[in-house]
Amino acid sequence: VLTISGGITGAQNLVLQNNSTNAAGLTISGTSLNNTGTLTNSGAGTGGTLISAVIGANVTSVTQNSATSALTLSGVNTYSGTTTVTSGTLIGTSADRSFGTNLSGISIGGSGTLSLRNDSTVSFTNGTSAYNIANSASGATINVDRVSGTGSNTITVGNLTTSSNAVTWQLNFSGA
Repeated sequence: VLTISGGITGAQNLVLQNNSTNAAGLTISGTSLNNTGTLTNSGAGTGGTLISAVIGANVTSVTQNSATSALTLSGVNTYSGTTTVTSGTLIGTSADRSFGTNLSGISIGGSGTLSLRNDSTVSFTNGTSAYNIANSASGATINVDRVSGTGSNTITVGNLTTSSNAVTWQLNFSGA
């Protein structure tokens, strides 16, 4: 298990790789993650990567590119670049800016999965408006999960768009 709580800065791309089986084997918390460059999760293990620290404005994009190691974002993030799921699962657990401030910036490709998790009535937003989510390849999935609690649960997203007539969405809903 590796936990980084002192912040990350610098002028380079950051590649995270949890090659273990620990559920949150790689955790970044506390002070912001604000490198000038991209952030990519590409671990080969089945353990996940959790970023609860704010992903700052210097980060130019966030990419989930591991078929086996899920990336969870739970901070109120301020990066304005794109958010891309090329493989595996990207999980957002904060209603406000889990995926940064770029309203049109979420793209799901290949066998990627975007998972929206919250326990109350929320709109997953960039701070003011619901995200628009683009699907660039058949097989992309959006999961809307209520992980605990009782009562009604509503999650709102903006437009779901595709780049081809052959592309379809798979939407899964589950609740506690």
